[in-house]
Amino acid sequence: MDELTQRQIDILTAIIREHTETGQLVGSDIIEKKYKLGVSPATIRNEMVALETKGYLQKTHVSSGRLPSPKGYRFFINNVMKEKELSTVDEVAYKHSI
Repeated sequence: MDELTQRQIDILTAIIREHTETGQLVGSDIIEKKYKLGVSPATIRNEMVALETKGYLQKTHVSSGRLPSPKGYRFFINNVMKEKELSTVDEVAYKHSI
């Protein structure tokens, strides 16, 4: 598996969160403004190219933003997301709903 730097993980996470929230292509400007990662849009673009080369992002058009690839989503689910236990109330409600 390709090794990702912490900065690449942070950018990939921000792209996945933004795309999941909006359903839109994600560009470097929105990542820089909304997620405050402490790097310039140019640095974000360079890291996005690296993530695309490694197969974590995909691009649908030459001048467009990026989308997470299936590999990117798998990385996010396996390495970034945290499991949460259901509360007793939610567990009981779930069991009664099935």
